[in-house]
Amino acid sequence: MMPSFRQKFVGFIRQLSNTSDSPRDSDVPDNVSECFIQNYLKGSDKVNKNEPVILHGKKPYEIPPLTIGEYATDEIKAAHTGPDGGLGSVNKKEEENGNNIIVGTDNWNNAHERSYGKSCSLYEVHPITELRAGDPIADCYGILVRENSAILALADGVNWGVKASIAAKAAVHGSIDYVNQHVFGMASPKPTTTTEVFISLLRSFHTAHSLILQEKGMLTTLTTAVVLPLADSQGKYVVCTCNVGDSLAYVYSPKHGVREITQGSHDVHQMRDMRDALGALGPVDGQNPELSNLTLSMTELEPGDIVFLTSDGVSDNLDPVVGKFTGLPTVEAHQRHKLVLLRTEDLLRYGVSGKGPSISSARDVVTLLLDFVSRLTAAKRHVLEDRDLYTGRDGKVLSPSEQVARRREVCKRLHAIPGKLDHATVVAYSVGQWGEGEVKGNYAWVEEDGEEGEDQGIEAEVDEKNLENLKKDEKEDGNNRILDGEENEQGENERVEDSKEEENGEIGTRLMEMKGNERNVKERQDKKELREDSREKERREREEKRMRNEGRDKEVKDKRSKENVNASNKTQGHSKETASKVDLKEELGNRKQRKEDNIRKGQEKRSESTKGGKNVDSQSGKGEKKESIKTESGESRNRSSSVSKRREERKTGGLKGKDERALMKGKEEKGKESGKSEKGEEKEKGKREPG
Repeated sequence: MMPSFRQKFVGFIRQLSNTSDSPRDSDVPDNVSECFIQNYLKGSDKVNKNEPVILHGKKPYEIPPLTIGEYATDEIKAAHTGPDGGLGSVNKKEEENGNNIIVGTDNWNNAHERSYGKSCSLYEVHPITELRAGDPIADCYGILVRENSAILALADGVNWGVKASIAAKAAVHGSIDYVNQHVFGMASPKPTTTTEVFISLLRSFHTAHSLILQEKGMLTTLTTAVVLPLADSQGKYVVCTCNVGDSLAYVYSPKHGVREITQGSHDVHQMRDMRDALGALGPVDGQNPELSNLTLSMTELEPGDIVFLTSDGVSDNLDPVVGKFTGLPTVEAHQRHKLVLLRTEDLLRYGVSGKGPSISSARDVVTLLLDFVSRLTAAKRHVLEDRDLYTGRDGKVLSPSEQVARRREVCKRLHAIPGKLDHATVVAYSVGQWGEGEVKGNYAWVEEDGEEGEDQGIEAEVDEKNLENLKKDEKEDGNNRILDGEENEQGENERVEDSKEEENGEIGTRLMEMKGNERNVKERQDKKELREDSREKERREREEKRMRNEGRDKEVKDKRSKENVNASNKTQGHSKETASKVDLKEELGNRKQRKEDNIRKGQEKRSESTKGGKNVDSQSGKGEKKESIKTESGESRNRSSSVSKRREERKTGGLKGKDERALMKGKEEKGKESGKSEKGEEKEKGKREPG
């Protein structure tokens, strides 16, 4: 009978826990873990006094400035980005315009031993659908290298999905593009101090955030590093970094070991929740990013050091608690951070097996770290890729809800298995002059006396054939450098002469450098004066434009005020006309009302006279005539008064011609009506009186 999935899982956990009972072949040998843990317990990991310090702050002026030396800005030696097209898969305006140059170069697949990057997924593959969880990879990296300088950037999209991947690619694209234009561009003046470099890095993050919003991406972390030579420092370099989130930057020195450049972005004395990215670019709060742990950092470098950036899929798996490789009963937060650095140094010096060889190039760093985290998480992938999670005992595929229930049951027990499943990315750069000591992809730094040597622990790998060719070239040039250590008197004399010539050459070189510096200062002053003149010209143009706009505004205001005055006058005239019309209507209404009252009174009197007899009728008739005469006389008086009023209104301009005609017409109609009423009354009286 086949064992159930539960039995398989329990057996696997038992094998992990009972390491002392039966020896097993592990991807991460115990002797490797014991090596750096014993060093930590013995106190041999104390900080070297000569180790370069790491300076960090939130603002550029919080970090003491260092003077930048001369660096090349023209030819790009190497450029590499990824995965799935990397930074070239967003902001394709250049391609639409027929321009193949993207962020300073047309070839982003130009990887090299000294500049290399790679991404991979540590998630499991579904045994039935054969689809990998978490696709597409939400990380992105980019590196741009010149003769003695480099730009590195790495972004880790928050969560899964296409929009997280777009955010990471847009962040790397925007950051590298801005730094390349303003630190290495021919149109912009070169920065002279690290403070100016930090200002450019901060502005590059603003450009990255704007490009994320433009491409409609989600959230992402971002770490960008710039490596430049220092002035008057005997060949030393400096790395300036800016980071937000949990993507970290390190430097490996064969002399000093591994140190984290971005350690100021998180509290090493406090336990960190690895599910919290601490900060991110993109629309975190509306259109705003989360910059709570945005940090600027800086440290000095030496030729042969390797600067490398990692996503949390690599740095978290180097943690002693996540990797389950510490034998300590309890581990404090600062101990965890120190053990991460020791674990990384141990890997780079002795390899995954603990038997070497040590790394010698940037490509070796990337390959080694990704190989380590892939092996560390293999057990978890193996558990999650078991078909019993997705099928029943009869072999039929379970429903999605049943699959989720089984995965949850398994995930509760996965904490006993080392490693963290995530997207893992590393990008690295080997510090130094390009092509210095390079022989067929290997790196040999040759000392001044011509002997093959080591530069701070990096072994030179040169075969016999190359040595013979080097000897022939040295003899033909007349340098008389004997690689096997044998020298004669003639060679000694020539060496003295050569040293004198070298001293004279150095003096001449210094004079040339001083003249070059003077020319550079003069050029900067000229450029500064030109910028000031252009700014003054722009200011004058803005002032003239403002004055013109103010004059136009004044004209518009005057015109509007005149229009308002005219409109108010028209409104007043219209109101007067309206008032006169209203008065006329009221007067006509009053007259009509008086007329109706008179008619009603006359009818009442006639009715009373019919009841009282003929005498009364005659008397009433006489009275009515008298009343009619009185009303007529009253109307005539009213008419005369109205005529006099109209005359006065004509004098004052109160009435218009139309109103007068309307008034006269109303009077004529009233006169006709009064005449008709009088005739009617006479007829009625005639009917009542006897013939």
